[in-house]
Amino acid sequence: MMGGYNLFYAHFTRLRDEGIALTKSSDDSLEELDLDKDEYVAEDIGMIFDTQFCSLCIQRNFHSLSITGITEYFQEMYKKMNDKDESGIHELDIYFKPVADREKLQKLKDIDNYRSIELSYAQGNEDIPSYAYQGLSYFKKVLEDLDGEKISVVISVGHSQKKSLKRELTKKISELVQDHKSSFKRAKLRGKIGNQRVEPYDLLNEKLTRTINFVNREKGKKKHLRKDVVLDKLIENYFGVEGMSFRSILSDNV
Repeated sequence: MMGGYNLFYAHFTRLRDEGIALTKSSDDSLEELDLDKDEYVAEDIGMIFDTQFCSLCIQRNFHSLSITGITEYFQEMYKKMNDKDESGIHELDIYFKPVADREKLQKLKDIDNYRSIELSYAQGNEDIPSYAYQGLSYFKKVLEDLDGEKISVVISVGHSQKKSLKRELTKKISELVQDHKSSFKRAKLRGKIGNQRVEPYDLLNEKLTRTINFVNREKGKKKHLRKDVVLDKLIENYFGVEGMSFRSILSDNV
């Protein structure tokens, strides 16, 4: 129980013994990491599970478990915990869906300078609607004619700072993608509003995220994030000890 809510904290570690990194000192010498047979490179992540929203708030570690890995872990643990269950139900049907950042997606309608759009379509996905922009249907036909599995296209203004893709048509395509997400494998757009900076938008999967800064107080030493420090920071941000509560933002988006 945290902050009056039913929350659970979990700490997972991915152990790997392949692709071991080297260490390098200031004199340019490279050294192997000397690991014993029972030692591994550990990549960890911390997460809070909120039972009310049935959601996970994850401290992301690029080299640790992906959401697919977390799903497989829960499924394997469920099998081990229920292998003697007489009901015969040994499979856990679990699926994680990213929480969309609705506030950021709302900005799409205000973009007045489109820098690039990237689209991917794969065989087996739902058909692109017949009333869609004809160019997208053309790429689908090329994929089928060549007996391919996937096709991608990137259209951009290059290095031009002033030029924009045609606004009305680009906006129409972005709206089409959002209305028919299952037809595409990947759909990303880059654009800006007025004099603001160019921002990337994921039309299929714009996840709700927050950046947390950690300060290493031991100057001169490079240290791994301790799991107790990560937990404290997650709780501070989740309940808004500093700034707006991430939980309140989450409640507006689920």
